[in-house]
Amino acid sequence: MLDMATLVNGSVSALRNSAWFPYDTGNLKYNATYGDMHLSSFGVGIIKFDTTRAPYIFFLENGTKLSSKHKDFISDKSVNAVIDYICRVTGGEVGTL
Repeated sequence: MLDMATLVNGSVSALRNSAWFPYDTGNLKYNATYGDMHLSSFGVGIIKFDTTRAPYIFFLENGTKLSSKHKDFISDKSVNAVIDYICRVTGGEVGTL
């Protein structure tokens, strides 16, 4: 059985290694995207996109008048990548509500 830390850290790696993940200097990829396990005793793992380390995350996620290249990279692409990763490693399937 996989523990929560393994699932969260694997999910973060899957995100960082995705071809669509925004990359310019590497700050977002290597410093501002990480797993947080402070709620692991409750069975909760958190993947953070830290705006204190990369204050431009808002503009990437929402797009600007000049660029929408990475629009929804968190709310769409990252969420789906994490779901796919967890299903792959646990042998689960993506269901519908």
